[in-house]
Amino acid sequence: MAVWWTSIVGILIIGWILSEIFMDLFQPSGSGSLSGFIGRWLFQISKSVPSTMRVSGPLAIVVVISCWALLLAAGFALVYWARFPQGFSVPEQESYDAFRRFWTVLYFSLSSLTTLGSGALAPAVVGYAL
Repeated sequence: MAVWWTSIVGILIIGWILSEIFMDLFQPSGSGSLSGFIGRWLFQISKSVPSTMRVSGPLAIVVVISCWALLLAAGFALVYWARFPQGFSVPEQESYDAFRRFWTVLYFSLSSLTTLGSGALAPAVVGYAL
């Protein structure tokens, strides 16, 4: 069982990424620190290979959005980690070590984020009465 600090770290990551997204999309005069870092890094790399300079801008956008999605999924996975497998409906009851539990909740987080979930793993409904 993961300890409570994983949920706090997950919530901090989610909050940071949401503020980065807000800064990049809704503050035209500013930029988030993550997108600024990635943009500068990719432009520095593209300077060494001049033929890649014209694709570095679009590539930076794709990399930034991919980082947003992966960090959001990792943040939610850390929140879910403390509640897995007790808080989930798992089809087969097998033992999960810490490493396998994290990868399972990361899969659940990514599949929920992309809405491509298989349905094999779902949060358990506790205390719900019709």
